[in-house]
Amino acid sequence: MRSVGVSLGIIRPEDSLEELGEKAILSEKKPEDFDSINEYIDHLNNNVPFDKDKFDRLDDKELLARSSIGASITLKGINEKLDTVVTPEFMATVASQELETKEIVSTIKAYKENDLKLEDYDLYLNDELTLDETTKHSSALVEAYQKLEPELSIEEIENKVMGLSN
Repeated sequence: MRSVGVSLGIIRPEDSLEELGEKAILSEKKPEDFDSINEYIDHLNNNVPFDKDKFDRLDDKELLARSSIGASITLKGINEKLDTVVTPEFMATVASQELETKEIVSTIKAYKENDLKLEDYDLYLNDELTLDETTKHSSALVEAYQKLEPELSIEEIENKVMGLSN
């Protein structure tokens, strides 16, 4: 999720999800107080100081909580930037597939362009959709990979898409 957030310009390469979450906890302002999630993140980065020594003493449970908050803010930014609904489950699935950031963004865009729901991605991978729905998902993914890797033949792209399945 972090790499997608960085690639879309939502967070900076040097930003950590844990620190973003810590600043969100410390801030009196919430995302709803801003016109965009990017404005909120800028506010957190530029206007919310935090005690680095105290932060460095947080235990794993506290860091995980802050990381979750930072991830949630980043996901909200991804949804806003791509004007779609990217679910945490989708992000977990593509993370487990070890897809490159550009593949993830391209998949999200292809699903949006083809009016497909990202929450069905897992169903597609597990062959739990109707034949008609499976065909729509396959076509969208082939289209996405053709844009990403135009030098590949259609057969190579289809093999790559079929290789996504569990």
